[in-house]
Amino acid sequence: KSRRSFVFARAGYGKSNLVKYLVSRLYEHPPEVGLLILDPEGEYAFEQTAEGRRVPGLADHPEIRKRLKVFTSRKAPSLLERYGDVIQTSLQVDFRECEPGEVLTSFVPREKLEQVWSNWIRGLARRTRGGKVKVEDRWAALIDALGRRQYGITDEELHHLIFGRPMKSDQKGGNVSIQAVRNNLVPLVRRLHNPESRLLSATLEHLDRGGVVVLDLSLASHSDSRALADLLLFRVFQSRVQALTHGRKLPPVLAVFEEAQTILSASRDDETSIFTRWVKEGRKYGLGALMITQQPGSISEEIVSQGDNFFVMHLLNENDLRLLQRINAHFTEDILEFIRNEPVKGNCYFWSAPDQPYVVPCRVENFDNYATRPTRRAEGPARVGEPRLTPYERALLRALAEEERVYLIPAQVPVKGKKAGDLLAVSPHYLQATALSLLLEEGAPAAAVPKDPMPALKRMGILGPDGPWFAGEGGKGAPWILLDRGRLALACHRAGYTLKPARPFPIRLHPAAEGK
Repeated sequence: KSRRSFVFARAGYGKSNLVKYLVSRLYEHPPEVGLLILDPEGEYAFEQTAEGRRVPGLADHPEIRKRLKVFTSRKAPSLLERYGDVIQTSLQVDFRECEPGEVLTSFVPREKLEQVWSNWIRGLARRTRGGKVKVEDRWAALIDALGRRQYGITDEELHHLIFGRPMKSDQKGGNVSIQAVRNNLVPLVRRLHNPESRLLSATLEHLDRGGVVVLDLSLASHSDSRALADLLLFRVFQSRVQALTHGRKLPPVLAVFEEAQTILSASRDDETSIFTRWVKEGRKYGLGALMITQQPGSISEEIVSQGDNFFVMHLLNENDLRLLQRINAHFTEDILEFIRNEPVKGNCYFWSAPDQPYVVPCRVENFDNYATRPTRRAEGPARVGEPRLTPYERALLRALAEEERVYLIPAQVPVKGKKAGDLLAVSPHYLQATALSLLLEEGAPAAAVPKDPMPALKRMGILGPDGPWFAGEGGKGAPWILLDRGRLALACHRAGYTLKPARPFPIRLHPAAEGK
């Protein structure tokens, strides 16, 4: 979760196989943690061909596939046909969703950030607190105009968009800073702006539900890949900072950094980089990192020294081996000799603090076989005397945990000892209809489905105070049932589901017999 782990190995010794295997085991019993994989080579999500054989990706694992979203620019018809259910929008961003400073910091070279035009853009008027607009949102208007007009936009148009007033006559004739706005932002908008994109919002929503997100950067340039990753990580980081500030609980997020030496280089350790901040400061916000590299000696020694878990395969470079020994004395000279001479792909030397206080050799299972092995959905550890779920009960839990049409609404009710937030209100009609739909999709006969969900909810131990409950006093309005939030979350977890967030606004409910 919020730990810092490293995978060290030369090319071809099984780094990506190890990571895919770890991910598959992690999500066998789904944890309450989101996973974000930055994939510069496009080797994690989909099946590939390597050395004449097929290598499955995470989307080929049946359990992970249910929790996976992949953002990619690949458009091969065969890929879309096979993986269309997990492929999301392309690697473009709706820049209107961003603050001007976010875009500049991520996509514009650092040496240009103090130029006059840059300061103009950072100062563009945005929406005020509470979402009320007192002035025109000039940033969104500028992005829209650049998208439409591109290099055809005039200095006068740009001036009016930035300052909200026409150019004076003595300002016309070629303002260098106005031209810099056009020259720097038009290429960016043409390449990466898409007003229909939900990359930022959809990624945050999926991570907040404990999902797996792969950012396939294999078709993007190095600079665009770095900038997109920078922007997305900053958004996740800020969401966790704000949650901690305001006392809200969000699931931890684990980020996977491939080619970690390119973003955490010892030669340019930048304390303000979001990658460095994520690794150094992320623990207190529930942010962890799995860093993978062929060149551990190129990563900042201060960062490597903070590692909690080390998976080390074959290494030859003496600087890499000595770094490992300096930052972790458990990698003794004898163990370094084994690592230096290790001939077998997939053999690994593992150390973990505090549970594994000495280095142990291990063999990593081949993900190729593991991904295609028949599996069943994990239900968590069975308890003595605990009944197995019926198909109908499983459909009810899935509807409550994953289906957007079944709203979970915090309920305020006159029940002694129950605080606001302990109980969730659910429409029995929508719950029953959705569970029935899920069962019919699996081929169950409609006649075999119970007509009333209450007995099943009670049997699972998630039903709240007896109802029905109503929004209007005296039994007026549609009926609601109450569920115990804590017991529901536990039941979903044991069944292999992650409970979706409740709606932000509570509802006040009354019993049918109130006041009688």
